[in-house]
Amino acid sequence: MAFSKVKRKQVLHCPPPPFEANRFDAALMIHVSMNIADKKGLFAEAGRVLTPGGKLVLWEIFKTPEPDLTYPVPWAEDESFSFLIPMAEMVALVAAAGFSPLRVDDATAEAAAWVRARLAPKRDRRPKLPRPDLDLVLGNFRQKRANLSKSLLRGAVGVLRAVAVKNNG
Repeated sequence: MAFSKVKRKQVLHCPPPPFEANRFDAALMIHVSMNIADKKGLFAEAGRVLTPGGKLVLWEIFKTPEPDLTYPVPWAEDESFSFLIPMAEMVALVAAAGFSPLRVDDATAEAAAWVRARLAPKRDRRPKLPRPDLDLVLGNFRQKRANLSKSLLRGAVGVLRAVAVKNNG
């Protein structure tokens, strides 16, 4: 059953991952934080499992001052399940969790260029073979992806690209 057909939703609180402290040299988060309200806890847990000097790599969607995010989007049917925060706030939470930034970029322009290229008319219009896609799991994924693309191009969301290193101690 697609998530879009689920009538009852409930926020779950995940226990910490079953890894000992200082276990990993790197952690990668791609489109993770938008569904997590407790970002302070998220980044603290990343800091717990990373070794001193370990790298935290982020590619995350962030909230901009533009209030016009169109729902549904890939991570939420409506704003009740969307926990976007501004880029500066996310960077501050990462620092508060014991990380020093090595690189912090607003990659919105690059992401928007990719979306524009994807939406541009294609010269080679050979018939495409049917293939499974995220509609099987997320229901109306094509609409969600289109809404995210429109929101990105309108400036309602941005994309953070960051690398931070866990401080020693």
